[in-house]
Order: sequence, then C-alpha cells, then structure tokens
Amino acid sequence: MAFALPLLALLAASLLDTLTEWMRRRELRPAWLPSALLAALLLIPTLPRMRAAWRSGDYPGLSARLAEVSARLRPGDVVVTDAPRWGTPLALIHGHSVLNGDFFHQRASDPALLAVGLNALAGLRAKGHRVIILTSSRAGMSYFPPELNTVSLLWTSGPFQLNRVIHSQRGNRFAVTEVNLEFQLLEWRPPTE
Repeated sequence: MAFALPLLALLAASLLDTLTEWMRRRELRPAWLPSALLAALLLIPTLPRMRAAWRSGDYPGLSARLAEVSARLRPGDVVVTDAPRWGTPLALIHGHSVLNGDFFHQRASDPALLAVGLNALAGLRAKGHRVIILTSSRAGMSYFPPELNTVSLLWTSGPFQLNRVIHSQRGNRFAVTEVNLEFQLLEWRPPTE
C-alpha cells in the first residue's frame, strides 16, 4: 500500500499527458481543459471531507493561550513543559529555552538518572536562569516526580477548552474532541536553596 499514492500520481500524470497530446493533435481548444477535468474528477469526491477538515483546526486558540504564557516569561528563563506540543511553539515562535519534561516523568523510577536531570536544573539556576515549569492539566505537578515539587506558583490561566483533531490510522477520517486544560507556571528551586 505504500506505493499506492505515488502510483496514482504517475497514472494521473500519464492520463493528463495523453489527453493533452490528443487535444494538441486535433488542434482542440482550450488546451487546459484536460487539466481542469482531471482536477475536477480528483477533487469533487473529496470536497465534503476537505470542507470539514478546513473548518476544524487542531487546537484552535492555542496560539493566543501560548502568547499569554510567553508574556509571563522573562528572557533567560528555562521552561520545563509537561508536553512537547506546548514547548515547541514556545521555543520556535516565542524564542524561549524549553526542556521536555518527559525526561523527569519517565525517569522517576531511576534515582540516578533523575539526579542527573535535577543537577542540570540546579546548574541552570546557579547560572542565573529561572527554571519555570509549565503544566497543562488540572493535575498540575502530579505529572512530575516528587523531587521536582519544590515550586512556587507564578500564574495560572484558569480552566479552558481546546479542540483536538484525532486522525484515523489510514488518515481518511478524523474526529474532533474537546480537551480540558489549565496552564500553570511554577518556579522551581532546588530543595537546598
């Protein structure tokens, strides 16, 4: 099945070329007619799905919410997020230094690896960086191991909802669900500080 789409594209291009050549030999006008017919044949059956997909974006309103978060951060802050979907725009669009909090979540059962991460955060604080933890659910800091819970709350967005698009495995259908979120910014300090 991996070759189905490239094969379809080649067949469509071949058909288009054959039709165009046929029209050219007979000096039929307009020459763009085969292209328009082929495009119509390919697009018309997918119009309802295309229209539904256009109307339902993934996480509409997220940009404004992350701009709120970014406005509360200072230059030089290092943000530890509980999900890469928040960290990536904060890093690429807003220019903040972001760490994936999954490291701490996944290493909670390994004290040696967890200590490496905590020492790295302590080193960043020692160099003058604030370490800010961004949580996105009402569970807040319970996502992270207890060793990371020496925090003070800086800001909370309050509860809000965003739509999330769930795609089928084949990518031919999708559903939209509501996700309940609540952003919190918490400043982390090592327990020894």
